[in-house]
Amino acid sequence: MDYLKLLCEDSNLAIGYMSSEGECGRIAESIDDLIHLLVYSICWHDYCDASQYTDISTLEAYANERHDEIASYTEMDVWETVVQALGMPLEVNVAAELQKFYDAAHRAPLYICYFHEDDGTVTESQNLFF
Repeated sequence: MDYLKLLCEDSNLAIGYMSSEGECGRIAESIDDLIHLLVYSICWHDYCDASQYTDISTLEAYANERHDEIASYTEMDVWETVVQALGMPLEVNVAAELQKFYDAAHRAPLYICYFHEDDGTVTESQNLFF
C-alpha cells in the first residue's frame, strides 16, 4: 500500500492511496482522519462496498458486521495495545469514521491515476469503492 499526501485540483490537501493492483483514490482529508480510519476499521479495504453507505442505520449495521468478522481472526489484544499507546479511546462510532472515508473518496474532483504500461498503453485506475 502506498499513501501519499496530495494537492487536489481544487487546492485542498488530502491523503491519497495507490495500490499495486491499480486502485487509487482519496482516502482521508487529514492525517488524523487516516489514522482513525486505519485504527478503528482495522482492515479499511473490507469496508468499500458503496451500497452499504446509503443511510446511517445501514452503515452502522455494515460496520458492526464487518468489525465482528474481522475481530474473529484478528488479535484484538494487540489492537487494544496499539489503540492505548496512541491515546485513543477503545470505543468509537466506526460508522462515523467510515462515513468520513466515504465522503473523502467521493469528493469532487475525484482522484484518478493513470498507469503507463510497458507496452505503451495507458490504464486508468480503479476507484476504491465497488
